[in-house]
Amino acid sequence: MNVLEKSPKVAAVQPLILFPNGTIDSIGSYLTPTGFLYHRAHRQVPQKKVLNDAPVYTLKGACMVWKKEVLDSIGVFDESYFAYFEETELCHRAINHGYHLLFSPSSQITHVGGFTSNSMPQPFLQFHNTKNRFVTYLKHLPMNQLLAILPVHFLLCEALVFKTLLSSRRTALAIQKGICVGLYRGVQERFRFTASGACRQPLKDVTKTPGLSYYKALFSSLENYQELW
Repeated sequence: MNVLEKSPKVAAVQPLILFPNGTIDSIGSYLTPTGFLYHRAHRQVPQKKVLNDAPVYTLKGACMVWKKEVLDSIGVFDESYFAYFEETELCHRAINHGYHLLFSPSSQITHVGGFTSNSMPQPFLQFHNTKNRFVTYLKHLPMNQLLAILPVHFLLCEALVFKTLLSSRRTALAIQKGICVGLYRGVQERFRFTASGACRQPLKDVTKTPGLSYYKALFSSLENYQELW
């Protein structure tokens, strides 16, 4: 609460979120040039160099505290998302209204992780995950960043479809459906928000470029949340 109240421009804060084994679940996430989120230090043992108050692109929905007046102004979760990326869309909305989002290690929680997703079929989850990313970026990114990120993200998602075909045809088709529906709905949302005069903020301060090893781990973990690293 002390961190949240430091500035009127801070919309929300998340604590240090740990797994039961003491490794990091989340210290906030960052946008990348590929459109996949960078979950910094995920599955690593907490170290002082990453445990500092820091602005982030998106907070983790497992634990975040928002100012009521901000939510009264920008709205709450978009219920059409159902699962995955709903907190990212909300955070991006806050950024577009001129607010900041912070990670603060002054508080911490333990998050067992994966129990909601592990109870649902992978094709269902991957459809929503993919769809919601495309909708969010088309809806909120400034045009210059959209033109830079979206083609790369589209090509990587298509590559993921072909990779997933080797192990699960149903999951691969669900990802492909998510791409198509996400593009369609995202274009609709962008025109709707453009008509309303929505502001879109540059995100260079909350964008990072992880190495190839990060993406290798991310893609290899598609069907197992618990083994991301």
